[in-house]
Amino acid sequence: MLGRHLQYLRCPATGQKLTLLNQSLVGGGRTYPINRTGVPALLAQQPKRDDRIQKEHYNKQLTKAYLKNLGYAHTKEYFRYLDNELKRIVGRKSLGMVLDLCCGHGEVQKLFGEKVKLGFGVDISEDMLSYAQKNNKKKRFAYLQASGLELPFPDGVFDHVFCLGGIHHIPNQRALFREIRRVLKRGGRLVFREPVDDFVLWRGLRKIIYFLSPKLDQKTERPVRRIVMEKEMSKCGLRMTSWRTKGFMGCALFMNSDVLVFNRFLRFLPGIRGLVRQFAAWDEALSRGRVLAGKGIQVLGEARKVR
Repeated sequence: MLGRHLQYLRCPATGQKLTLLNQSLVGGGRTYPINRTGVPALLAQQPKRDDRIQKEHYNKQLTKAYLKNLGYAHTKEYFRYLDNELKRIVGRKSLGMVLDLCCGHGEVQKLFGEKVKLGFGVDISEDMLSYAQKNNKKKRFAYLQASGLELPFPDGVFDHVFCLGGIHHIPNQRALFREIRRVLKRGGRLVFREPVDDFVLWRGLRKIIYFLSPKLDQKTERPVRRIVMEKEMSKCGLRMTSWRTKGFMGCALFMNSDVLVFNRFLRFLPGIRGLVRQFAAWDEALSRGRVLAGKGIQVLGEARKVR
């Protein structure tokens, strides 16, 4: 079931190697069950507060709304623009050993699966992981329910760690970056895409959205700021090497239909895909201009392990 992936798994509490026994992983004096979809639950018996909050937040109702949002024409079209920008950052070379942290529905497998030697997807939501596992046809990835603050891997195993929309869900960034640094090889790369909160306009708009949407709260959603993120990375032995913000009005209008009800009706608008492509082109032009450079809603970036 886990095949080649099993050799890289460790007990998150003790660091000891895990072995497969019936429908469980065993090691370090602990037993971790594997659910009916083949996803091991490598969680502590007493989860950290941040993990508990996230697990409760991503209940089945929210997961269904999020996945439904990804299927809307306007969301798919704008994501295509962001994905193409992400691919330019990642490049065309083989990615080696890969960790998709806060993997959700398995986006890294979808975008970069053919470049991956062996991959793992980690998330706190069992519902999200079950969806990712269902679409894991080539079995190049193994999906695990685990904490980003206690990763079930040995030191220095990954060439790349991806975190696409997960950092802003974890309040203790320093602990997260410390774990990312630990599992990266020397010179390994962290690639991230996150909502960013540096520009005062987006900061104010988000406050209104948090007030209006019952599915959002500041315990689970904390958009990142460059100065804070770069400082925390530096303390953990990571050096930020790229920070490019993208997305303006197109991103605000066409994304997040899972929490912004009015966005859902845009899927009925004739010619919506063409309209989104035009907004994406305007957003890209604005992101390259002098006035709004660095003031986009989303950041695409990378960092390297330096020590």
